[in-house]
Amino acid sequence: MQNLVLERDFQEFIYHLQYLLKIDSSPKTGGQASIVRYVAGVLSAEGVQSRQILSPDGSLNLVARVSANKPDDGLIIALPSDVPVTSGQNWTHPPFSGVTVDDELWGPGVLGSKRALAMSIMLPVIAKRRRLKPLRDLLLLVTADGNGSGQAGIHEIIRQRPDLVKGTVALCGQGGHNVFMNERNLVPIRSTSMGLMVIKLRASSENGIFSLARALLQFEDGELQARMCAVGLEFLSTVKSILPKPLAISMFGLTVFGMHSFALKALDDGEVKNLAMLMNNDMVKIQGVYAGTTPGGFHPEPHAILAVQVLPGRSAQDVVQQINKLVQEDIAVEVLNEIPGVEVKTPHPFFHHLKESVKKAQSDAIVTQYGAFAGPEPHALATLDIPTYGFNPIKLPSGFNYQGRAGNVDESAPIEGIQEGFKLYTEAVLNWCYTSHQGG
Repeated sequence: MQNLVLERDFQEFIYHLQYLLKIDSSPKTGGQASIVRYVAGVLSAEGVQSRQILSPDGSLNLVARVSANKPDDGLIIALPSDVPVTSGQNWTHPPFSGVTVDDELWGPGVLGSKRALAMSIMLPVIAKRRRLKPLRDLLLLVTADGNGSGQAGIHEIIRQRPDLVKGTVALCGQGGHNVFMNERNLVPIRSTSMGLMVIKLRASSENGIFSLARALLQFEDGELQARMCAVGLEFLSTVKSILPKPLAISMFGLTVFGMHSFALKALDDGEVKNLAMLMNNDMVKIQGVYAGTTPGGFHPEPHAILAVQVLPGRSAQDVVQQINKLVQEDIAVEVLNEIPGVEVKTPHPFFHHLKESVKKAQSDAIVTQYGAFAGPEPHALATLDIPTYGFNPIKLPSGFNYQGRAGNVDESAPIEGIQEGFKLYTEAVLNWCYTSHQGG
């Protein structure tokens, strides 16, 4: 197919991205509805009609389909409209200013959701300009509550209009960014979505605050339980192939004998080690502790909130049982929210297409599957038997630390890398969903 992305297209994409970055779409701001209306306007100008779906709490979602008259052979792209709360954070530049400083674009979502959204609304625009013919249906879902349970977003769309959510495979969440290790270009594409549980530990006795403090010590290192999963083993195998020979041999011996925690500690690259740890352990993070004195005296209910990231296949009941064994009897354990993990066990042909698209754009790329938490969309779509992959490519320099910067304070991304990612994403999706053939 012809060269699909021209400079004009990139500049228009950057305009949309900066506009979206300037919208505060964190929860309870009304910004998510503003994003839906903006996207609807952009698509309407290109002749693409959309349907807005309102949830009971007032959240607004959008469904838009570019039809090839093949709804059962479509690609779904799920695009959360929300970003994490930034209030109380100390940003170098105002978080919703959308500024470019030193060739980097700043703002929540520039590495993740808003960049994916801006790239995706350009797909029908570019297809129309290049006079491409739809080969498969392309379905865009702009969902509220992507940083929450998804009940007001993807789940509400499926509850109200399951007939609109038709396709064979979906894209959502991170993946396709570069990670450099031993001067090699590793490009992970997410095929497994980790589960997430929000758990409350509540002190249920007068001296429970001390028991709560002792309980939290159990979770300081962040590791709840070492476990194996197929995508984690594949990732470790790929990493082993990149390592210098002596370390690779040592790591191979450790993984063969099942001592994967030691193998992980043998890795000296922080970002690669973090990725591997997340795929070979159930992880726990203390989100907040509510105890001690308050303006009105002592806190009436000392408690802590844990975020537990769980590999697919483990039940909430099993996690609660393990935590109960680690804490004392006067600590009550309550699950506040659960998003189950999802594993794509048999690669869909679309994954192989993405892999080839990456290698065509970056001849030195070593493409591998990996796992990460990707919000509520993968599990919701799995209820419809639709597998999901994470592919939101961006070309990053060595040492960038994508995992540490995405969704955190001072989130920013290099313009040059954004441009290369935009070209790769656009060509990968359009070459799957369209053909240059104009005949009948």
